[in-house]
Amino acid sequence: RSVENLVGTGIRPQARPKNKAWNKKVEALFATYAENCDVRGLDSLWDLQALTVRSYLRDGDVATHMMSDGRLQSIESDQIASPIGKSGDARFADGVELDVAGRPLKFHIVDERDRVSGPGVHDRASLPKRIEIDAKDVLYLSRRTRLQQTRGLTVFAQSFWLFEQLDGNIEATTIAARIAACFGALIKRAHPYNGGAPITGANGKSYKDWSMEPGMMKELEPGDDIVQISPQQPTQNFAEFVTLLARLLGIPLGLPIELVLLDSSKANFSSMRGALM
Repeated sequence: RSVENLVGTGIRPQARPKNKAWNKKVEALFATYAENCDVRGLDSLWDLQALTVRSYLRDGDVATHMMSDGRLQSIESDQIASPIGKSGDARFADGVELDVAGRPLKFHIVDERDRVSGPGVHDRASLPKRIEIDAKDVLYLSRRTRLQQTRGLTVFAQSFWLFEQLDGNIEATTIAARIAACFGALIKRAHPYNGGAPITGANGKSYKDWSMEPGMMKELEPGDDIVQISPQQPTQNFAEFVTLLARLLGIPLGLPIELVLLDSSKANFSSMRGALM
């Protein structure tokens, strides 16, 4: 939702000089470039914008390399990694080589084509090589929270436990509802089971329990009693609880609850306009 609100269908520049014919020609040329700028040939510039913002929020940082021919190469956060043996070097911030002032000089990118994987691959010679890219050719977006920080922090850093609570609560409530939708019963025996007449299944094994079917009648032993199982819901205000968790999850993204859940049932025109703004 945050990506949709920030990028939409793509941020498209417009030429504004007074020469309208020149503007039209430039915009047409740029549109042609935008449709063919991805080095992989999979996305347009508008698609790359959305994917870049998504990666920025999810991973904390993302890079885009403008190659010598003008095409764009997107670089995932985990591809930026320090060269072998340089992980403890103060000049490197996890793959970003810095000068004495902390300004990025080069980005060291893992060469995915050289990655070797499989059982027993642990030696240094099998590790993928790094490609060095000058910082002047890289657009680096980093979600930093401190002045001297170089690598970014995911927007979900403080929310992972909330996702776990939300998932666990939904699962527990759903299971309880499924149990309540069925008929469960326990037989309370007056005397310990004496093995009198166990049920023999189709596999030839004997069982001390029996199953219920619609319209079925079962005769109990003298003194036995049957008790129906009535599972309790983990929480009676399940919807309100889920809404609260969703509201907390939307805070790091700056999204109100109406946009997180796409639910405007409790909003009016003014509040929804404020939420969208």
